[in-house]
Amino acid sequence: MAKRHEGFTLTDAIVEDVSKLTRDVEQIKFRKDMLSRYFARLLENPYDERMIKYLEYVARIHTDTPTKKSKINVDLIHINSLLGYVEAVLIGDYRAIEAFGKLLWIQNDFFIKFYCNDGAEYLETPTATTTTVARSTQSFFSRLLRYFF
Repeated sequence: MAKRHEGFTLTDAIVEDVSKLTRDVEQIKFRKDMLSRYFARLLENPYDERMIKYLEYVARIHTDTPTKKSKINVDLIHINSLLGYVEAVLIGDYRAIEAFGKLLWIQNDFFIKFYCNDGAEYLETPTATTTTVARSTQSFFSRLLRYFF
């Protein structure tokens, strides 16, 4: 069994040809399961001394050091790529949620516009104050459009 398959015990299901690897291949499912367990541990456990030791352990077993028992060795570029990808996905989701939250508050502002009648009696006679508000509102909407588009 090749070193890259260490920990994967279904030897008859190993796919050696990279072009035949899919999401449904057992060795990919195995790796996805291990990665899911890793992230679950990061998210569910307290950040204490045991967590620091766990993070060190994960780094040690995936590198080529003489102090480990496993023969697994993942190149640094692949580790960095994975962690960078996961970070980008998480930040992208956060930004999408944040943008949607802003959209909801814009919708809320339009509801307020039609529900609140405060000052309705002054709408017929423009004053310096209403002109200033109109310019400010226009500026706000133009800034809002620039932010989202």
